[in-house]
Amino acid sequence: MGQNIIDAWAKGLIGKSFVWGHTDCHQLLYQFVKITNPTWTDPHGLGRLAGTYSNKLEAIRVARQLKIPEWFAELDYTCKSVNKIETGDIAVVKNTDSRITYDMYWPVIYNNTVMVADPTDDMIKQRHIHEMSLYDFQVYRRNQ
Repeated sequence: MGQNIIDAWAKGLIGKSFVWGHTDCHQLLYQFVKITNPTWTDPHGLGRLAGTYSNKLEAIRVARQLKIPEWFAELDYTCKSVNKIETGDIAVVKNTDSRITYDMYWPVIYNNTVMVADPTDDMIKQRHIHEMSLYDFQVYRRNQ
């Protein structure tokens, strides 16, 4: 994976509108995994879900079908205890509210910088991970 590819991808999205089914965290995750794992064929069809939902309730319905931690294992990502996140990592916030079951995924686009799909202000942003300290997150890192 090259930093230039991630930079170009992120630059094209930062500041764009948040749209359920297109630029929500699951679709950003799909795009990020695709560009950082170029031989990945998306055998579970996450990419085909783009555009099939258009609001939070539909996104929750779709999210309940996803087995992303299993897919991470297939891609050789491991949940790690780390002191510092790195480019290529994926920060995951597990939602503990059983009514929602919508986990958040933040691609690490440059060292401690994550890309966040924020429905509260309808924007894709980059944030330093320390700005997100309100959330308890896990880090998935691809084994080399």
